[in-house]
Amino acid sequence: MKKKNKKISISGIVLALAAMKKKSRIIIAANAILAVTALALGLLIYQQQLGKNTIDQEKPSRDSEIFSSENFTSSSYNNENDALRWPAQNASSEEKQRHADLIRRVAQDSEFLSINSDCSMQPAVFRVTLEESFTIRNQDDVGHTITVNEDNIFVVPAGSTKNVIADFGQGRGNYGFLCDSKQGVAGILVVAP
Repeated sequence: MKKKNKKISISGIVLALAAMKKKSRIIIAANAILAVTALALGLLIYQQQLGKNTIDQEKPSRDSEIFSSENFTSSSYNNENDALRWPAQNASSEEKQRHADLIRRVAQDSEFLSINSDCSMQPAVFRVTLEESFTIRNQDDVGHTITVNEDNIFVVPAGSTKNVIADFGQGRGNYGFLCDSKQGVAGILVVAP
């Protein structure tokens, strides 16, 4: 009878060891999934921080040269893409005023601010009324994040819309905004009274 108990206890030990191996494989797999998820989230947070910092950085010299050039005239630069290029920080008040005039001239009223592929905007310079609602429509097949003044972040999933109140903390004015973590201004919201 003692031999029979030994067999049972040996087989019980073998079964217990097999169950522990299976549990440890599951634990190892779960830890690997958690590590990959933490890494991916860390990368997303890092990319978000890069996107936020681009607002405070000086604009690239190629963009600022457009308005610091003596050859600037209202007829030579007159489209939305030109409006997205900001004057240099040390630009004269006249150059800054010409840029503001250009923004007012090319700003468009529209039913939607549409996000197209690769964060291109339609219209790129969008006129809205202070404290009134407007709609961001994402026509791309991936979600996008629009950031206005670092504190106003709007996540718009693929193929959906987001209603936004035009109040970004500083009243009326021209607000450049970013799309995702792409370098440079994606568009301008012209907030009018």
